[in-house]
Amino acid sequence: MPTTNKFDFIKPLYRKLFLGKNTFLFDMDGTVTLTEKINFEAYKSALKTIANLDLNLNDWGEIFSGRKPLVSISEYYQKQGLIYDQILLDSILKEIKLKKDTLLKTTQIDVVKGFHQFITELIKNKFKTALVTSTVKEYVETIARNAGINSYFDTFITAEDIVKSKPDPESYITAMNRLKAKPVNTIIFEDSLSGLKAAVKTGASVIKVGEPQIKFKEVVLVIKNYDELSV
Repeated sequence: MPTTNKFDFIKPLYRKLFLGKNTFLFDMDGTVTLTEKINFEAYKSALKTIANLDLNLNDWGEIFSGRKPLVSISEYYQKQGLIYDQILLDSILKEIKLKKDTLLKTTQIDVVKGFHQFITELIKNKFKTALVTSTVKEYVETIARNAGINSYFDTFITAEDIVKSKPDPESYITAMNRLKAKPVNTIIFEDSLSGLKAAVKTGASVIKVGEPQIKFKEVVLVIKNYDELSV
């Protein structure tokens, strides 16, 4: 079991939340990498180009963020009361991929402030770590390499590893099983509404990362970035 001195890099105010924890799971977009804007722009552009629909940030946060494309697009059409078929969905997905490929090739991927230092301390103290995302493996590898985070994690959970996307907890449960971790010893870092719902369902402690627009009372802590945790 982790001892107090292993968390000396955590500010005393928050250190109690980390005692007894040995596994740390991180969502990717918005939690580790600043790629949420890229995803939003790719979806917004594709929906406008193919279907002349205007995706807004509210619908993005409630329906799309942190979820598989096919599931979220279908739900979006249902919410709008619009008719769709597989041909239309395939066209939108193809356009999203084209736009996202372009953006990833032309955009420098940054990480949330303080993340490099924070996870370096976790690794130094031999804690278990995983990156857990609904993004496909191809994009995860590109983003991780671009952002310089590909060597930080013991395992990666991507869209190919799961059947049900967030808010279903399958991705986080899969990560814990792979790392032989228990919820009581795990902290999950998340930013999206669907991701927070998934994380809480696992029984692990959950820390919300990012701006506080999304209110979620079940989290143990809300931080804007990782510098708020580190001494």
